[in-house]
Amino acid sequence: MSGTETNQSLRVVLADDEDIARTLLRAYIGALNRDGASIEIAGACINGHEAVDTVCREHPDVLFLDMSMPDMDGIGVVAELVQKAPGHLPQIVFVTGFDAGMVGAMDATALHFLKKPLTRDRFAQAVAKAREAIAQRAPGELLEKLRAWLAASPRAGH
Repeated sequence: MSGTETNQSLRVVLADDEDIARTLLRAYIGALNRDGASIEIAGACINGHEAVDTVCREHPDVLFLDMSMPDMDGIGVVAELVQKAPGHLPQIVFVTGFDAGMVGAMDATALHFLKKPLTRDRFAQAVAKAREAIAQRAPGELLEKLRAWLAASPRAGH
C-alpha cells in the first residue's frame, strides 16, 4: 500500500472521554468514506482502560487516542499496549489540545498528533500520515520506537 492510496481498508479505534470529540471523529470518518476512503471503526472508547482492552481484542491499524483522559493518559495507554500487545500495536495518533512539544521528543513514524479543536482537514492529514507510516514500517519497528519514546517520556517509570 502506498501512502497515497485512500481505498485501502483501515481499521481504527477512537478513544476520547469527550462525547463531542468521538462524534466529530465519527463524522470525519463518514465524510472520508463518502470521498472514497475505506475506514472501519473497530471501537469507540470513553477511557484509557477501555482503549487498551479494545486494541488488544480488535487489533486495529490506527488508534486515535486522547492524550489526557482522566483515568489513564495517553502515555499510560501506550505503556499498557507495549506490554499487552507488542505484536499488534496500532499506529497511534494523539488527539490533544497540547502542543506536540509538551509531550516530549517523538519519532513521527511512531506517533502523530491531531490538534484540538478538531477539523476535517487535520483529520484527513492525520489519516494520510498514519497510512504512510504503516506502509513504510518494518516488522518490529513500531514496538522499538514506542519503547524508546516511553523511556524518554517525562513520566518514564511512573
